Amino acid sequence: MRRIWPTTLLCICFVASATAQTELSYIDLIGKLTDLEALAVLPMEGETCSQWSSYDRASRYEDGKYVAWAANDDGPGIIRSEDDVSVFAEMEGPGCIWRIWTALAEGGHVKIYLDGAAEPAVDLPFIGYFNRKNFPFIYPSLVHTTARGLNCYVPIPYQKSCKVVAEKGWGRYYHFTYQTFPKGTVVPTFKRELSSEETAALEVADRFLTNGPRWVKSTIRSASACVVPSGFLRAVLERHGIASAIIPNVVDLKLFRPKSRPAGRRRATCGKPP
Repeated sequence: MRRIWPTTLLCICFVASATAQTELSYIDLIGKLTDLEALAVLPMEGETCSQWSSYDRASRYEDGKYVAWAANDDGPGIIRSEDDVSVFAEMEGPGCIWRIWTALAEGGHVKIYLDGAAEPAVDLPFIGYFNRKNFPFIYPSLVHTTARGLNCYVPIPYQKSCKVVAEKGWGRYYHFTYQTFPKGTVVPTFKRELSSEETAALEVADRFLTNGPRWVKSTIRSASACVVPSGFLRAVLERHGIASAIIPNVVDLKLFRPKSRPAGRRRATCGKPP
């Protein structure tokens, strides 16, 4: 099975639509995983992309000079230790973690605390973020191994704050790549218990990134109806030249028609129009 790996997902952190909403649902955030048009739009004022990693803390910039810039013990670097845990990342919201990466994940737990909660939103062995055994980190195009690196692209949004800590035995090497939205943006606080609509949106994104636009068209040809988040699939279909007629939350695939194309250009094949 051919896969289109979401290599553009890191770039998503740098871009956003100029008409972006000030309130983003979890389905809106999932939609960014396949929004290639956003790559051509400049980031909004106040929007940034950053990364916490395990780089060698001996490397630093002090008083206008690079100090120990060739230091290469990049596996165990942390922000600080607190009691028996290591602090990997700390950020202010509103924001979203777009990518978690490691070269060596083991059984020590990594916990993600969101919006000042006393209990972590995610508490898994570090390997549990990448082995596709723990929902919602189960989708092959979003959670996969590439060039011996383990990747997790399931969005983890937060409104006020995010803190990532690790217990002993977690492994070596980590990246937490995150986007900070402009002040005033409202995003949901991530929870692993997703709604049926949110789960369906992740499934659509996973299949799209695995098979590309052809999957959308073949689905239209082969299926009669399915239940998906209507706004999300409408955006995917229209982005790839397929008009849609949608009843809220129910997509009647018999109603889709290919959009007209300029003379000489090949039209999408989506079956007979009604």
